[in-house]
Amino acid sequence: MKIKERLKNKETVYGTFVKLNCPQIVEMLSFAGLDFIIIDMEHSTISHEAAENLMRAAGDMDVIVRVPAAAEEHVLHALDAGASGVQVPGLQRASEAEQVVGWGKYFPMGGRGLSFAQRSARYGFVDKDQYIEEKNEESLFVFHIENKEMVEEIDRLCENPQVDVLFIGPMDLSQSYGTPGNAGSEPVQKAIQTVMEAAKRHDKAVGIFAAQIGDIEKYKRQGIQYIAAASDIGFCKAGASEYMKTASALQESAPGI
Repeated sequence: MKIKERLKNKETVYGTFVKLNCPQIVEMLSFAGLDFIIIDMEHSTISHEAAENLMRAAGDMDVIVRVPAAAEEHVLHALDAGASGVQVPGLQRASEAEQVVGWGKYFPMGGRGLSFAQRSARYGFVDKDQYIEEKNEESLFVFHIENKEMVEEIDRLCENPQVDVLFIGPMDLSQSYGTPGNAGSEPVQKAIQTVMEAAKRHDKAVGIFAAQIGDIEKYKRQGIQYIAAASDIGFCKAGASEYMKTASALQESAPGI
């Protein structure tokens, strides 16, 4: 079952950010049982071609692409390459999100550039009408809530039926509210509560980045359904650090010769 349907069923789905151009890592994440990955084209050097090859390694996982910016070509490239959806940072107005959805949906829901000679359409080996209908229904749109302007427009954003997930960015919110790096500050926490309440009113799923694995239980209790824990880099860093910490402790405790 795809994560869009699972989110509608009020299930929690678990994923991570992919920042390294390494298909083998994506395969391992699939074997580990993650529900989805987010290919991070905002904070990495991953190209459109590399992103498509990473998708080929994803197995049964849904693949979301965090596009570098809200631009039509980025949305089109991601979806044509076969992404399950896009995750869009940096917006400040609900009207911008409406425009993004229009770039990513075919007629009658939008004006996405129509081509069947691309991976999403199996290079033309599809029933064209069925393909258009399925992609309009299945594509997932995730919007970052990472500045005070979007928090102020949250109800208007939620009125758009094609907005699937509100992705809270605590660190970016801390900058926007003048407390950079302090996501626990009162204005940031108030903003997060505002988003959570709006999501509940409008029956929208909420997502968040869990920097620490231990945060997952807390976020799940809060009703957050779309949880992105760490990243491929974070997993490598944590594993290597724990290994060296253990090895160093053993060395220090070893009897002298």
